[in-house]
Order: sequence, then C-alpha cells, then structure tokens
Amino acid sequence: MMEVSHAVLDLNFFEVFEYWNKKYHKTYSSEHCKLDHFFYWFKLWHKEHLKAYKEYLKAYSLEED
Repeated sequence: MMEVSHAVLDLNFFEVFEYWNKKYHKTYSSEHCKLDHFFYWFKLWHKEHLKAYKEYLKAYSLEED
C-alpha cells in the first residue's frame, strides 16, 4: 500500500497566496478587490484540493470510515 505524503497534501495558505498573487496581482487595481477575488479563488481551489485528496485516499483504500 502506498503511503500518503502529508507534506504534499497539506494546504499552506501563504504558499497558495504567493502563487495566486504572482498569477493575478496585475488584474486588480484595489487591494479590496484583490482580496475578494483571492478568497473566492482560494475557496474553489481548496474545495477541488479536498475532492482530489478524498479520491486519492479512496483509490488507495486509505480513507477512514
């Protein structure tokens, strides 16, 4: 059975923000709009990340019931 690397699966908020900021920082003129968009994007990203994580666990029969 494959062991789950939690270092890969853990969410690091600041690393994610840095990634997002580099990708979108020129898109928004005000900090307020930038933060609104970031938190909306982060919520969607987090949801997809958790979905993928659950599918990974299920595929390797690691999910706890």
